[in-house]
Amino acid sequence: MNTKIEQYVRYPHTLSSDEKLEVEQLLQTSEAALKLKNWLVEYYAEFDIVKEESIAPKKDEGKVLKLNPINLSSFTTPILGDTSLFTLAAKNKNTSSSSYLKSYLSENDEVLIRVFKNSTEDVMEYFAIPKEPNTQTKYSLFFPQLQKTKEFGALNQIRISVDFFNGIDSETAEIQLICK
Repeated sequence: MNTKIEQYVRYPHTLSSDEKLEVEQLLQTSEAALKLKNWLVEYYAEFDIVKEESIAPKKDEGKVLKLNPINLSSFTTPILGDTSLFTLAAKNKNTSSSSYLKSYLSENDEVLIRVFKNSTEDVMEYFAIPKEPNTQTKYSLFFPQLQKTKEFGALNQIRISVDFFNGIDSETAEIQLICK
């Protein structure tokens, strides 16, 4: 029954109405169950504070850049003329199972982020394309809704399983860019 009490405190939406009623009745009749419930409420309140402090990017860990969604399916270029359209390519070896979702441009136009969904492997693929190709800056993505950070690899690519998003729509999850 301890796990039901913990579910009642932390994840009440996972319990059925009957299970919630059962836990509420137990809390009214058992002092030990009520003590456990109160302890869990205090524990998770503190846990959430510590988790947020330890996972959120700190100011000295790099600058956080706001990412603005942009429509980048194609655009004109002055070099090739107004009638010539092209699409930016990301460093992706296998694009056949990936579908383009959207692009983001950092607030200072320093980095373009392209987002693809690989349905075959059920992963999201993020590509960082810096304005200066030979930059030594290391990039990470911070997901505020999840309080999780993922670092880009050597090819400025991140592959994230859809399970990582823990119930949040992976295609609309809010992201911020951290530059180190």
